[in-house]
Amino acid sequence: MPKIQSGFVGLFWLDDASAEITDQVGDVEFFQSDLVAKNTILPIGTHRSYGGKPYSSPRGRVEVENGKIIISVGLDCPENTVAKVMDAYSLWPFSGLIEVKQSSFWDKRFRGV
Repeated sequence: MPKIQSGFVGLFWLDDASAEITDQVGDVEFFQSDLVAKNTILPIGTHRSYGGKPYSSPRGRVEVENGKIIISVGLDCPENTVAKVMDAYSLWPFSGLIEVKQSSFWDKRFRGV
C-alpha cells in the first residue's frame, strides 16, 4: 500500500534576520488528496490571534489555495529560509506544487511596533 503524503499549513515568526523560524502556531495537517482545485486550507487564526506583539518580528504563513501550497514571506527574506519552512511544515514531497509569494506586508518595516 502506498504511503499517504501529508504536510502542514500554519503561521510562523522568524528572527530579525529572517534566517530562523522562532515560533509556529495554527498548524493544520493536509493530505495529498486535499491538493485539488477550489480547495483552500488555512492556518488556525491569524498572527494577531496569538497575543503579544504579533508583528514585532518578521513573519509568514503557509496555506493551500486551489491545489497549490503558498508560502508567504517578506521581500527581504533570505532564499534559504523557504527551505527551512519546507522542513518545518513537511512540504518537500510537494515541492512541485509550492509557490512562494514575497510581499512587503511580511517585511520588518511593517512590523507595527
